[in-house]
Amino acid sequence: MRLAQTAEACFVPDPNTTLIKMRQLGEELAKTIASRVGVDSGSDVKQVDLLRELDYTLRLDKQVKDAFHALRKLGNPATHDITSSSHRDALKALQVGHALSAWFHIQFGGDKAKGFKLEPFVKPQDPSEKVRQLEQTLQELQKQTKTAEDRLARAEEQKKIEAQKAAAEQQRAEQMASESQVWEQIATEHEAKLAQFRAKMDAANIEYFKFFTGLEKQQQAEQIRRVEKSTLHLSEAETRILIDEQLIEAGWEADSVNLRYSKGARPIANANRAIAEWPTDSGPADYVLFMGLTPVAVVEAKKSAKNVYDDIGQAKRYAKGLLEQGAFTLETNYGEFKVPLTFATNGRPYLKQLEKESGIWFLDVRDNSNRRKVLEHLSVT
Repeated sequence: MRLAQTAEACFVPDPNTTLIKMRQLGEELAKTIASRVGVDSGSDVKQVDLLRELDYTLRLDKQVKDAFHALRKLGNPATHDITSSSHRDALKALQVGHALSAWFHIQFGGDKAKGFKLEPFVKPQDPSEKVRQLEQTLQELQKQTKTAEDRLARAEEQKKIEAQKAAAEQQRAEQMASESQVWEQIATEHEAKLAQFRAKMDAANIEYFKFFTGLEKQQQAEQIRRVEKSTLHLSEAETRILIDEQLIEAGWEADSVNLRYSKGARPIANANRAIAEWPTDSGPADYVLFMGLTPVAVVEAKKSAKNVYDDIGQAKRYAKGLLEQGAFTLETNYGEFKVPLTFATNGRPYLKQLEKESGIWFLDVRDNSNRRKVLEHLSVT
């Protein structure tokens, strides 16, 4: 809890510390889980190796594993250079850590966790949000500028946005400096408390390890099964963080907060882009995947508890009603559909016993004899 408090307290003045503390929170949670299921978690064991060792013993829900890896990856590149992406990534880490901490409390909190209900995550004010929006606008202008005539026509607009960005950066610097004075006064105390609590946690983990290894094999197996059956409950915004990462790993440019239609994102030649909230005649699609200027798929993304099997129907409506918005020209229709492929996902891995509430569901709408089916990975080739 002290790690999470420190991470949240320093979000505005020092987002890199937030990233580091949230990474450390993931490490401490993994270590104490390991000790409770008889896995060695000594100080010399790297987090990626510990998660691998845990996977051999404990088949955690994939979303839980993804959350641990997300905190690890977001914390890895943290430096002392503050950029707009530092606050963006720190906010992602806080959101994922919030859900992961609640899952941990429910599983291991004992009597204190009875009746526990997770409250929605409350986002702190992001001082880089305006800077990031202006950066995105500038990037889109540059990417969509194809000719010398375009450059001349957009030069004045670009100059105006750059001036706005400089003013926003100055405002951010002032806000961070103001918050920093307060943070510096309590930072030393926070670090001293963290050292005390870490020593206590290490000692507790030794006792957890001894307790587990002293159980009968059947009792050990029951404890492992109980944790394996648990799932991570994510909001739609938290689910999209994990889906963004899956899309990026599959080769797409994805950022559902910034790479969205309302912020000027458009398809461009020779780029695979997952653009969020693209307009259709039945409402905005969560993502439309573009290969260059060609829309190839609609993805409907829901919170982790949602029935995704039925959401293919919503994806089909978006595929029928996709609007060009002057950004591309549809050269091919597929019967009544404007996009050939539809997906629906809540980020959870497929489980037969929860068939309609898990997995990535897919339908190729080019042939009306096709039926929706479940996939293990989200990919379009």
